[in-house]
Parts: sequence; structure tokens; C-alpha cells
Amino acid sequence: MQSLRLNFGSSVLKIKECQSRFVVATDKKKTMDILKQAETIESRKDFVEFMQQLFRDISDNPQDWHNDSLEQYIDGLWGYSISLEHDKPTWRLFAQMLLAARVYE
Repeated sequence: MQSLRLNFGSSVLKIKECQSRFVVATDKKKTMDILKQAETIESRKDFVEFMQQLFRDISDNPQDWHNDSLEQYIDGLWGYSISLEHDKPTWRLFAQMLLAARVYE
């Protein structure tokens, strides 16, 4: 299986590999859509559209969310954010962090 990698400078998260444990085959296209959407964010407007999709994703695809409680999600977000080497946040980076927090352990 080929991995979709989200690059953050020298930090690389293999989101697809993490999610493959939780995603059923019928939902892989939806998962890829939200991953691709996160990679194309360039503005606040793009980020708002991504957040709408992320909000829908938790109810439409709960099996994709390993960290499905607020406590687990924030822990995943914290764990992922300490591994980053960015000092300048962007809308895209913030979206990628929120997306990664779904499955980051």
C-alpha cells in the first residue's frame, strides 16, 4: 500500500498508514478527499471549507476517528504539534494538525 505523506519540513506523518487501521474500504475515497483538501489550503476561506468537511467527517465516518473523544483528540493534537519544527503557522498547517489529531497516538 502506498502511503500519502503530509510533509512538514523534516517531520513527516504517514496519515494513510495510521488511518488504514480504522478506515473501511468503502470510505477510503472520502478519506482521500479530506486529505487532498488539507493539502490545498491557502487561505482562511479554504480553511473554513476544510473545517466544514472535518465537522461532517466525524459524524459521517466515525470509524476514521481513532481519537473520538475531546480528551483523546486534544492529546493527539498536542502529541503531533510537539513533533513539528514550524515557527510560522499557516492555515494549511493548522488544518493538517487537526486532521492528524484524528489518528495520532
